[in-house]
Amino acid sequence: MKKLSIISLLIITLLTGMACKKDKKGTSFGTPDWVLVKKELYPYSMTAVIKIDEAINKTINITDQLGVFVGTECRGKGAQVTNNGTTLFYVQIHGSASEQSNLSFRYYNAKNGYMYESTQQVSFTVDDNIGSVDNPWVIPLKQMN
Repeated sequence: MKKLSIISLLIITLLTGMACKKDKKGTSFGTPDWVLVKKELYPYSMTAVIKIDEAINKTINITDQLGVFVGTECRGKGAQVTNNGTTLFYVQIHGSASEQSNLSFRYYNAKNGYMYESTQQVSFTVDDNIGSVDNPWVIPLKQMN
C-alpha cells in the first residue's frame, strides 16, 4: 500500500511538472526599455497606423510594445488604441528632412515574452502616412531568437 501511494505521488508530480513546462517555441525577452531619440535631433515626422497579424494578435494586451528603429536607434514608439474591437498602434516616427534610412519595426508581446521584427522595411518620408484607422498596415513580422 505504501509503494502504491509513493508511485501515485510520483506520477502526479511528473504530470503536474509536464503541464507547467514553459512554452519552448522561442526565446523569451525581457520587457524592452526603448528610449525614443530626442525630437530636437529629428524634427520631421511621419505616421503609421499598424495592426498586428492575427496569428500573433491573439495574445495582445495593454503592456505590449511596438517600436520603430533606424539601426538600434528608436525613432518611434506605438500608442496602443482599440478601434471597433481591433487593437491598433499609432506611431509618430521621427527623422530629418534629408533622411534616406530604412525603418524597421519591433513588436514585444508581454504575455509570452517574445520579440518580433518586421520582415519588410519602410523608407522614412517626411509627412508620409502608412496605414489608416480604416485600413491599418498589417505589419509582416517574424519571431526573433
